[in-house]
Amino acid sequence: MKHVTITTDGSCLRNPGGPGGYAAILRCSSSGRYREITGQHPCTTNNVMELAAIVAGLKALLKPCRVLVRTDSQIAMAWCRPGALARIRKNPKRERKLAHVIPLIAEFAEVRERHQVNFEWVRGHSGDRDNERADELANRACMTQATTRQVFGLDHLLSVVAQESIPMQLPLNALSP
Repeated sequence: MKHVTITTDGSCLRNPGGPGGYAAILRCSSSGRYREITGQHPCTTNNVMELAAIVAGLKALLKPCRVLVRTDSQIAMAWCRPGALARIRKNPKRERKLAHVIPLIAEFAEVRERHQVNFEWVRGHSGDRDNERADELANRACMTQATTRQVFGLDHLLSVVAQESIPMQLPLNALSP
């Protein structure tokens, strides 16, 4: 079974509710090969993008692997702990507050089953090469999404949706690389 290290980061402008981006850097220890994955969402939060990066990284692995996920988000790590979904659903107030992220937590739980996954917390902006690169890629994806919003005039539409308290959820298929 191959060993893969996935270093992730997420970014969001005007957190919460602004455009967001995520990045995952996958490194295979046996071959030395690596891959960079990025994605974006028009209306999200920083923590959702952090979790989206983890899910996207795991989904990119075609075969079962031993995976070390390195992230600077303690909240995303907490959402990835076994039983996190059950704990959230036990508390109705917390479930309502986290309704926008529950589908992504469920998707993580499903993807995790194929791999042996461990986590390592990395201090953000501390000079770690892959963490800094993931941060750069996530910010670039976030800025690309922000530019797209401005060009197509989506800011007004999204602000109206936010005012009407319609929950914006990250579609499960939005994480496809």
